[in-house]
Amino acid sequence: MSLLMACLCGAAAAAGAVVQGAVNANVRSGSSEHARIIRSLPPGTVLEVLQTGDSFTQIKAPDGTTGWVLNRLLKLDAAAPTSAASAPVVASVAPPTTVTELQTVQQQLKLAQQEIRRLQVQASQTPAKPASTLVMDPLPVQLNPIVWLVLVLGAFVLGVLLGILWLEHRYRKKLHGLRI
Repeated sequence: MSLLMACLCGAAAAAGAVVQGAVNANVRSGSSEHARIIRSLPPGTVLEVLQTGDSFTQIKAPDGTTGWVLNRLLKLDAAAPTSAASAPVVASVAPPTTVTELQTVQQQLKLAQQEIRRLQVQASQTPAKPASTLVMDPLPVQLNPIVWLVLVLGAFVLGVLLGILWLEHRYRKKLHGLRI
């Protein structure tokens, strides 16, 4: 089973990267320039690469902090793969050395393939919810039209009163408390 987990997760030897340039690299909470800055790393800091995207790389700093850094601020280690798309998935287990170990691994692989097929069939048989059920009604309680009228008129009257009070406050302030 450990072989299956290693294959499915795409776990390979972790790649490395170094902060390059003359400026500090901001570590962000997400893969966006609008994401919150967690901390800043000085040039020359060695990092562990967890995942590589188009513009950002998810890293793990020496102190254990994980976050996202702009790709242009990093020099990636060319010897190690940085993502599942750029290199084949390799399990981090030793190859079987005996026939019985090979048979055990093949058996585990067959069980994993059967489990994948079972989950695919289960997913295909699960009915998809129509889009209309996903949209929520803005007001789930149906109100009587008279109640609507009272609510709307009440809100209108409240707005008018607040407007009058604001204008009175404004003129008093402008006239330094003199009565009109």
